[in-house]
Amino acid sequence: MLRFTASLSFLWLLMATSTMAQTWPAVLDADGQPLRSGVEYYVLPAATDTAGGLTLVNLNNGSICPLFVGQEPLAAVVSSGTTVIFTPRVTDTVIRETRDFTVAFTGFTICAQSTAWMVGEKNPETGRRYILAEMSPTPSSNAWHFNIVKNDQGLYNFQWCPNCLTGVCPKPLCGDAGIVVENERRLLVLDAMMRLISVLNLVCLLMATSCMAQGPPVLDTDGNPVTRGVEYYVNPAVTDVAGGLTLVTRNGSCPSYVGQVPIGPGIVRGLPVVFNPINPGDSIITENTQFTAAFSAASTCVRDTAWGIGEEDTETTRRLIVIGGGEPAIFGISRNQAPGPYTFGYCPPCNTPPPCGRPRCGIAGILEQNGTRFLTIDGPAFPFSFTRA
Repeated sequence: MLRFTASLSFLWLLMATSTMAQTWPAVLDADGQPLRSGVEYYVLPAATDTAGGLTLVNLNNGSICPLFVGQEPLAAVVSSGTTVIFTPRVTDTVIRETRDFTVAFTGFTICAQSTAWMVGEKNPETGRRYILAEMSPTPSSNAWHFNIVKNDQGLYNFQWCPNCLTGVCPKPLCGDAGIVVENERRLLVLDAMMRLISVLNLVCLLMATSCMAQGPPVLDTDGNPVTRGVEYYVNPAVTDVAGGLTLVTRNGSCPSYVGQVPIGPGIVRGLPVVFNPINPGDSIITENTQFTAAFSAASTCVRDTAWGIGEEDTETTRRLIVIGGGEPAIFGISRNQAPGPYTFGYCPPCNTPPPCGRPRCGIAGILEQNGTRFLTIDGPAFPFSFTRA
């Protein structure tokens, strides 16, 4: 049984800078400032007793991929979801009412796919069009072009109704975005050909990540937040396969690769790791924190033990994680992307938006070669836990 819960009305509380007036009014934040292109925002519901912020979810049908746009489940501490970035279809610095834009989640996913929102094909069983993240936006397709309109209550609604830029366009099957509960997942869908039972006004709390509280803290095995500058052993959640993270060799090289201590008798906890958030004001590692990681140990190979992205394995095309490789890589940690507490992810930030081009993001997993277990990007995901040294 499926339960309809809402057509989405959004009040955008967006922290950004002002811009000059144009033909179409800018979508405004809580301070009356325009929503800016290329800035990261969270999307939270006004009714916080129903669900959390928008994020990527699966269909809970036994498969992990592809991922769909949905809401975080209701919890004691409501999750803010995953940040999004908006990019106008026509060159502009702000997002304007009724004008097209593309929208994408930031960060990484366990699935090898884009995080840009797109309208999927109509489900023949339900008659609904789900909003999913599957491919990179294609200029010739309107499936990625969303817009925002203001309703009679002064709130903003997501809708899909692409603008005609050529003067001769087929009429699109427009639709407002709504929420449907399916297999215990709250999914964002278009309401074309649907009769929604009730209206649920949502406040889309979209704030620049540098100006707001972070997401849930990453917890160590004692239940305490993982903290900047503190040493932790990074242990596998599945303890019968190998030990903690350490430095390993490859093809007779100096031990400058991140890998796992082989399973065996005695202590297999590896080397302690220190995490340092990119934001100087952050002291706690959260599920939204971008950070660098480094072993708290000396190496005979290189002076710098910070983790970086190394060469690509020619057979598997997976990228190895190394130390002393130059500029430290920026990582993140997420939950529920593997059968265990936490997984590492890599997704280089866009420092010059827009445009940046699509980065090659990935989830960290384990690659075993000739009896050595290497930590690599481009999974499948491998679960880890953190124990204070």
